[in-house]
Amino acid sequence: MKNVYLLPDKGRHWDEIEGYLRGVNANIFHFRDDINPRDLKKAPPDIFVIGEQPGSSLLTYRLRNHVIMVVRDGGIPGAVSPAPNNPKLVTVNWPMTSAAFLKLSAELARLSERRVFRALLRIFPKDGAPAMGRSLDFSHSGMALRTTHRLAIGAEMEISLSLPNLDKSVRFPVQIVRSSPDGEESDYGVRFVGLDEEQQKILDEFILQG
Repeated sequence: MKNVYLLPDKGRHWDEIEGYLRGVNANIFHFRDDINPRDLKKAPPDIFVIGEQPGSSLLTYRLRNHVIMVVRDGGIPGAVSPAPNNPKLVTVNWPMTSAAFLKLSAELARLSERRVFRALLRIFPKDGAPAMGRSLDFSHSGMALRTTHRLAIGAEMEISLSLPNLDKSVRFPVQIVRSSPDGEESDYGVRFVGLDEEQQKILDEFILQG
């Protein structure tokens, strides 16, 4: 975890929570419920930890593309209740041990680094004809895609696709790092290699917008 945004309520456990986070050298930011999502670009959040009272449906809706942990004082200690239709939103009952809190926070924070986005894409191998595929998800360092075209581990190529809010397709240079056959298709994990400044900016803004 790097950047943790806190919005405490009147519970007495927030000093304890901050102590847990400082123990793993997290950057802690306090915010108000009127936060502007565009302000988050300066320090992209890994996770929001908010009190039950500030955790209104309006706030959680506005932050719906980010990872949110709502802390509730009471109930079964340490219980974790995921939101039915949102894997990025959970409610936890305090008290909670340091180990359990930090393990859950780290697992949730990893979700913030990845954006699920499915779209048609074109694959341009260095040798051979272009092929079609579909994107699955993106992170700052790589992506997952699915295609019927067989790709070799270690092979370098370019992929091209259209992203939201762009009026043209964008190309990313990639290298295949893993594969998982699934019938006639295969899922591939790729890492980005040699992105220029514009490509990196497009990618980072796309993932941050969730």
